[in-house]
Amino acid sequence: MCIRDRTGLDEVVMVWQARLLSHGHLAAPIPVHPEAVLTRLTGIGPIGIIGQFSLGTTLLLVPFVAIGQVALAGPAYGAIGVFCWARLVRRLESHAPTAIGAVLLLAISPFWAIQSTSQLAHVPLTAIICLIGLMLARLFALPSQGRAARWLGVLVGLAAWVRPVEALSAAVPAALMVLWAV
Repeated sequence: MCIRDRTGLDEVVMVWQARLLSHGHLAAPIPVHPEAVLTRLTGIGPIGIIGQFSLGTTLLLVPFVAIGQVALAGPAYGAIGVFCWARLVRRLESHAPTAIGAVLLLAISPFWAIQSTSQLAHVPLTAIICLIGLMLARLFALPSQGRAARWLGVLVGLAAWVRPVEALSAAVPAALMVLWAV
């Protein structure tokens, strides 16, 4: 099995789950012969046939399913990710050539471009983590930090809803920084 086959099945199941959610269903009804529709990424739960991906991951695709343009999900979240990264770098780096280089490094990276063509959650999660960094920067820069702290909590929760283990890579350092500042 090649890696592309595995990624393709991931995307198919995620889009299938997003279509179910867009119609108001958490699961598909169990057919007479469920083995005909089950894959290694789906299973039978108490409410029907379900996919293995978290609701946060598939909810990111629902707006694109609703407009019938699922293929635009990856590029849209890729552009949002580059925008959020540029805002974060602009806040943290005062040397303009270094800041431009850091933004271009992500924007023209072949890996980022390839990931941004898929419907997987890696690119939206990276955008969310960049927003978490931006909220941390605002938290330490603003005289009134309540709003930034609330947004920080919402974004960490959203990241955990999308990919819980990877969200720890942002939540733990963010919590340590906030504790250190307090």
